Amino acid sequence: RGQAGLRYNGFYCMVPSLTPGKSYYIKARPCNRVGTAGWTQCLVDPITTLATTPPRMEAIESIPEHRTAQSIALRWTVPWGNGDTIRRIEILWMVQDLEDGNVEYQTLIRNGKKEIFQQDPETGKIQTEFLLPKLQPGQVVAAVARPFNGIGGARLWSPLPGPGRGKREELWTWDICTIATEADIPGTVVIDEESLRSENYLSRGDFSFEIGARTNGRHILFFEFKILDENLEVVQEFKTEVSPEESLRLRKSKNKTIRGSFEKLQPGEKYCIQVRVINAVGPSFWAEPGPFARMPPDVPQVPAPLNSELTSLAFIEVKWKPTVESGAEIEKYQIRMALRAEPLEEEWIVIDEDDLKKNTKIQGEGTKLTSKDKGSYAYRIHGLEDGSMYYFTIRAANCIGWSGWSEVSRFMTKNSKPSKLEELTASCTARELTLSWTPPESNGVEFLRFDLIGGPNRSLVRWCQFASALLDHTEDVDKLFGYAIKEDAEPDAANCSSSFGELYCEECMYAPVVAPKQSFALSNLLPGQDYYFMARAVGTSGKGEFSQVLGPVCTDSEEPKDVEPMELNELGIFSCSAKLWLPYDFGAPISEIHAVLRRLHGPLSPDELDEKGEVHAHIAGKEQRAAPETMIFESVVADQTGPVTVGVTPALRRCFAAEQMQEDLPRRMQRTSTLKSCTGQSYKVTFEDLKPGTEYEIRWCCQNAMGRSPFSGPLVLKTNPNHPDQPFAVAVDSL
Repeated sequence: RGQAGLRYNGFYCMVPSLTPGKSYYIKARPCNRVGTAGWTQCLVDPITTLATTPPRMEAIESIPEHRTAQSIALRWTVPWGNGDTIRRIEILWMVQDLEDGNVEYQTLIRNGKKEIFQQDPETGKIQTEFLLPKLQPGQVVAAVARPFNGIGGARLWSPLPGPGRGKREELWTWDICTIATEADIPGTVVIDEESLRSENYLSRGDFSFEIGARTNGRHILFFEFKILDENLEVVQEFKTEVSPEESLRLRKSKNKTIRGSFEKLQPGEKYCIQVRVINAVGPSFWAEPGPFARMPPDVPQVPAPLNSELTSLAFIEVKWKPTVESGAEIEKYQIRMALRAEPLEEEWIVIDEDDLKKNTKIQGEGTKLTSKDKGSYAYRIHGLEDGSMYYFTIRAANCIGWSGWSEVSRFMTKNSKPSKLEELTASCTARELTLSWTPPESNGVEFLRFDLIGGPNRSLVRWCQFASALLDHTEDVDKLFGYAIKEDAEPDAANCSSSFGELYCEECMYAPVVAPKQSFALSNLLPGQDYYFMARAVGTSGKGEFSQVLGPVCTDSEEPKDVEPMELNELGIFSCSAKLWLPYDFGAPISEIHAVLRRLHGPLSPDELDEKGEVHAHIAGKEQRAAPETMIFESVVADQTGPVTVGVTPALRRCFAAEQMQEDLPRRMQRTSTLKSCTGQSYKVTFEDLKPGTEYEIRWCCQNAMGRSPFSGPLVLKTNPNHPDQPFAVAVDSL
């Protein structure tokens, strides 16, 4: 019964929380303890609340379909006018780079650019979209709006826009942001010529460049560089990492110059540098190559060790290729000689500089040289003793100074070495081989030993023969097999022959046999394998020439050895089939496969037993004998795309040929041959007329001209069950 501020003779009440500027109809009814009366009639005229200023607008949003790297389209909803028509909408907006974060609300209110959208006098509508063009990639747009009606404007600007379809923690994904792109192209790189230095045959220096104006929304992660030579070929690539703090500093600072350094370039050569900037979006375009700069010269590089292909009893001709100049022309060379391997500094003998300059010859056109020798220098050192070892080294000089001395090379003058070994013979069994020889003419020198080289790979033995002939006048042949002959190789032993008894062998045996022995026995060989050998005599004055290659020397054959158990192929009610793989034939082709099936246990009917209660023989077991070529099941296909298998021996090739397969197939297979499963070609054995639900075992063996292999382990199987046999006729016992 309040008066609500007015005197009124009757009942009255205050209705709160109504919408300004809206019309309402009011009815009333009385109530007492007994019940409620009916409603009064509505007032004829509605009661309209007073109009006020508009409410706060909802946050402006971006139109995702119009979001690009250069523009953002804003969209808003016109609110209820609170009893009066919305006459205009004011927009405050501003833009800043993503790297600076989102715009603060108060900053936008103070500094935002204002746009006013008036009501269209003809249609009465107000624009609800606004395109912000000419923006930059990687910028965030902040915008707020405030509506106005005839009474005034809303008290508060709308809230700041949210992420829209983006992730709140990743500002660059917000709908209100322009799309971030790669950073602007940086400036060209300038090499600081005053910083250039050359030492230890390499050049280094500093460079600088300026980054582009914008990083376009994401921090710089790396600077990537390419160093180019005079032909604009890339000779070096590298990159430097940039921290977020450094990226922010570069973007905001007026000084956008970056400094860096490079190293490991060739002295005397011209280089330029290219750069590009990488941010989280990706790399920018490469900047144009900067101006070229020539690296300062350095002393020449250390020449390669001297080489020699010509010696006599009294001179050695040394050869060398011009060394790298390091930016300054080579003015002269210096050669020195020693009489022992590790001489003192004062024991070196320097070749006369004038004689070296006068008698050095350039190997040019018109001479019978290989292409690698053309352009090289040759000089002969005379007055040497025959059969003696000499040690040489060389260095070069330019206007900067002398290079270091090259590695020491050693060469021997010719001598009366032993003659070529002519008579080399061999006798063998299946697993052993004995080599015998007649010593050649000694030419007046004492024999020290006989060098034997051999193995199942003829090409490798021939390569050893050829390489030894090329290096006949040096001691470098001692290193062909990975050890020094006089110190590390065990005398009267076959070094590096551990795989001679295998199907694959990449080794070449070396055996130094101490004189006066004239034979050598080799064991643990593979039956049916080919071996090749050569020998030479070594005397106190040098090494004789290797003999002609002896071979093929084929070891005797043996019977096949252990075989793998069969694998089940198909299993039925009355039959089964199994597959097998042939082993290595040990030098004689396999002529027969013998498979035996034996019944273990299972159901039997009375008529399947003999008078003694034993299982009939044709039910207790079966056997098959056949030539392998009649039982081929699955062949092996060459893999033309995979790597080539090395070390394939002649015995393995012959085993493939014996099974009617290509001899070169072992080099193109994905599998590795073994003694128990050689070629990988499978063979099938089938047994018929078996009993249902019965357990059997199958064993097999194979045979060649030398004998039979042991039987394999068992393959145990059980045929599938079947319905019972038909019963006998019914007999009536009584009526």
